[in-house]
Amino acid sequence: MSQLSPGAPRPKSLGLLNEELDNITFDGEEQAARATVAAWLDYARIDHRIRDLESSGQHSNAVALDLGTTAMESEGAFERFVATLNKTTDINQDQFDAAVARATNEARLLWIILIPLLLAPLVGSMTGIQQRLAEFRE
Repeated sequence: MSQLSPGAPRPKSLGLLNEELDNITFDGEEQAARATVAAWLDYARIDHRIRDLESSGQHSNAVALDLGTTAMESEGAFERFVATLNKTTDINQDQFDAAVARATNEARLLWIILIPLLLAPLVGSMTGIQQRLAEFRE
């Protein structure tokens, strides 16, 4: 299993994985993202080996490596990639859900403040109108 150390150059071909590494925000996210990239790189290396085996006429070895489920075989490496990717996205999803919950609670507090502010002019107007009507009745 490879390691992607902090500050190590990253292949440009990582696309959205590079974007994730450039946007680390939450606790545990960097470690999870680095594990995801490392797992993807392992999978890509295995895929390259499969293609080399196939092009050199070793079809049965290529198929075995492609269908293998151990850590350094294609299926196993891909499963590890998916697991680490899920962990990374779970961290972000949990933080998103927490932010939505905080915003919802803050919106409730805002209503507690806004209702009196909206009612105050109405009550004041009604009081003023009642006084003016009382003047006209006299």
